[in-house]
Amino acid sequence: MRAVQLAVLVLLPILFTSGCGTTTQRLATEQLLISDAVDQAVAGIDFSYLSGQTVFLDTTYLKSIRGNGFANTEYIVSSIREQLAASGCRIQDERADAQIVVEPRVGALGTDGHEVTYGIPQTGQLTGAAAALSAGVPALPVIPEISFGKSDKHQGIAKIMVFAYDRETKVAVWQSGLKKSESSCTNTWVLGAGPFQKGTIHEGFRFAGRELNGKNKRSSNGRVLAKINPVKNIADQSIAENPDDSAERVAEATSESAPKTR
Repeated sequence: MRAVQLAVLVLLPILFTSGCGTTTQRLATEQLLISDAVDQAVAGIDFSYLSGQTVFLDTTYLKSIRGNGFANTEYIVSSIREQLAASGCRIQDERADAQIVVEPRVGALGTDGHEVTYGIPQTGQLTGAAAALSAGVPALPVIPEISFGKSDKHQGIAKIMVFAYDRETKVAVWQSGLKKSESSCTNTWVLGAGPFQKGTIHEGFRFAGRELNGKNKRSSNGRVLAKINPVKNIADQSIAENPDDSAERVAEATSESAPKTR
C-alpha cells in the first residue's frame, strides 16, 4: 500500500506538468543537413591562388548522387563554381579554352544520427522471456516508454577535396587539402514537451519549428564566400585587379615542376 501511494505521488506531478510533442517527416531536415555540410566544406576551400586564371571544372570523378535530397552532384558542382567565381577565377565551358583544370572529388556525403532516452525505453523483452520459459504462460504486455527526457541528434557530413593542374603539361599546381565539415540538428523533449531544436541548420533556439523570440525568419542574408579584388572591366574579362600576378605564380609553379629535358 505504501508503495502504491509513493508511485501516485511521483506520477501525478509528471502527468499534470508533462506535454506531448513529436517530430514527423525528416526529409526537409536531411536536405538541410547535407546542403549545409556541403556549403561549409566548399566555403573552406581557398581558390585565391588561381585568381585571374582561366579554369575548367572537370567533374568526371564526381559520382552521380541521386535520391530524395536536393544536395546531389549538381549542387556540389554549382557550389564549387560559385566559389571559383568569387575567388576571381575565369570559368571556361570547354577544357581547351582553359589554362588550369580543377578536379574535385567527394569522399563522403550523408547523414547519421542517434537517440538517447533518459528513463525506461519501450521494451517487449519480458514477453519473449516468458514465452521461452513456458509455452503455457500468457503473453505479457509491452512496457511503454516512460522517459523524463529524450534527445534526438542528427548530423550531416561532407568530405570534399580539390586539386588543380596545368592543362598542357599535366603538372599539379595547387591542391585544397582535405575539407571535412559537419552540420547538426538536435531535438530535445523534456517531460514530453518539445521538440526544443538547435543546431547549425537553425538560426537560434527553436520550439517545435518556431523561434522562441516569436519570429520565424524565412530567409537569411547573403554571405561572402571569398574576398576578391575589385572588378575593373567585365567586358574584357579582367575580373581581378591584377590577374597577371596570379598568372605569374601559376606559370612559375608549372615551370619549376615540369620535367626538364637535356
